[in-house]
Amino acid sequence: DEIRRCPQSFAALDRVDPRLASSEEVASRPCGKRKTMTRQMVETSDPKDVVQCFYAEAINGRDLDAVDCRLTDDFRHNGELRGRPGQRAAIAAFLDGFSDLHHEILIILAEGEFVSAYQRWTGTHDGPFLGSAPSGRFVSFTSTAILRVRGGQIAEAWDVVDIALSAQL
Repeated sequence: DEIRRCPQSFAALDRVDPRLASSEEVASRPCGKRKTMTRQMVETSDPKDVVQCFYAEAINGRDLDAVDCRLTDDFRHNGELRGRPGQRAAIAAFLDGFSDLHHEILIILAEGEFVSAYQRWTGTHDGPFLGSAPSGRFVSFTSTAILRVRGGQIAEAWDVVDIALSAQL
């Protein structure tokens, strides 16, 4: 398996938890045993770690360059060919709509190249999102994603988002 190395991942990692940037002890522990990302997880081809890194970098680290490192050129979302540009735009819409958007994986399971993640999302709706003007409301919703990892990158994702999101906007 090819290992993905993204130079900007270390900057995103430092934004997620600055203590991890200089902590050799944390970085030396097996990365699959905790919810926070470490430098060891940044360079990985393990499907669960690839998924965890992607969300930590792109959402919590607010680093859209993670799309170029963690997704395949031919990335598909719910069967639609989006490629990297399409998924970058979708993530940017979330980040623009919720300036403090936070993502947490509550349950993660993997079987071969497939990863399933049950997730919690929280943030303040302080920017336009899906045609809704900013409401200033704090939102909390869950989603479930099944992702396929190929060659150390996410090739496909199928997402189901809790309808509670639209009710909270």
